[in-house]
Amino acid sequence: MSKYRSLALLVLFLSTLLTFACGSGTGDNQSNVVATPTPAPTPTVVPTPPSYNLEYFAKVSSSEPSDITNFGSDNINDGFTGSPSNVSGFIWKPKPGTQNSSYVKLEWNSLVNIDEIRLFDSPVGGQIIRKGRIKFENSKDSSKNFDPVDFENLPDDATTAGIVKGPGSPVDSVKIEISDATSDAGLAEVVVSGIRVDEEIAEGNVGLYGHVPLEKGYSSVFGGGGADVGLYRTYLIKNEKKDGTTDSEVSWVSNGNGTGAFVKMEFDVAYTIKAVYVYDRLEAGKARIKKGVIRFVDAGSKASFAKSSDPAAPANLLVTDLPTPVISKLIEIDVEELEPGTDANTGISEVEIIGSYKPAS
Repeated sequence: MSKYRSLALLVLFLSTLLTFACGSGTGDNQSNVVATPTPAPTPTVVPTPPSYNLEYFAKVSSSEPSDITNFGSDNINDGFTGSPSNVSGFIWKPKPGTQNSSYVKLEWNSLVNIDEIRLFDSPVGGQIIRKGRIKFENSKDSSKNFDPVDFENLPDDATTAGIVKGPGSPVDSVKIEISDATSDAGLAEVVVSGIRVDEEIAEGNVGLYGHVPLEKGYSSVFGGGGADVGLYRTYLIKNEKKDGTTDSEVSWVSNGNGTGAFVKMEFDVAYTIKAVYVYDRLEAGKARIKKGVIRFVDAGSKASFAKSSDPAAPANLLVTDLPTPVISKLIEIDVEELEPGTDANTGISEVEIIGSYKPAS
């Protein structure tokens, strides 16, 4: 091979290398290597916690009502507004002459974030709340101060609500003050939409303090004609009245259910339950419970309850045999046996449930 032919082959080889290194021969000097783009990160979607009716989990108090039996403060979160022809047992009404300085207060034993509060006036036309204000409080943090929110002229029909927005920060109480109202005015219902703050709750009487809304449709037939209304509704077993003698003020009463009577309750969270105390009816000559069983439905366990053997205990106290704590959210109280010689209108005056809650770490 001549030196010229060898030189020509070398030039051709170098030219080929240069072509691959600098481009495809299209004149754009771009590399043939195609870069794979880095995919954009998938955004994390944080689900919005469900907003629910916080009023069912609130302890309610008020200034003196006109009639504790028919117009007490526990009517404002019982889920019923009544009708123009029947408000007894459905609305809160302040004592006559005090309506312009009256109030209703809702308290929670954990902090809550409130979206809005809906106020429903009496269903009776002409019974109007003209002016008032709502005060918010966080008792666990004294540095938190909230401006009161004024409202006026609630819709006069108990079907349309006056709406007040929440404070935008956690609170544990709401006080609704009335400053101008007609002589017979009252509140039919207070609906509080929001979520609870997931924080530790120390051991205490969580049942009475309002963390058990009593499920509609989850109890045996009620008194008062068998409807989920009236003086003997299940709400009365958590109104902190266990030592009265008038059923209409303190007791839930079934409508002749006898040993088939039951009440089912659902907490807002699953508590560690250490003790349950059931208080029987007190009115003379009425049904008396001899024994029963408490079912911790979601935990798949149960415990019996019977009259206390302690001579110093209240006569209507039934104590639950619960040797170890149970973590439960859904509880059913079943009556299994009545004392002989009593009627079948089984009832319960009060339920105390001692427990605590700690968020998952």
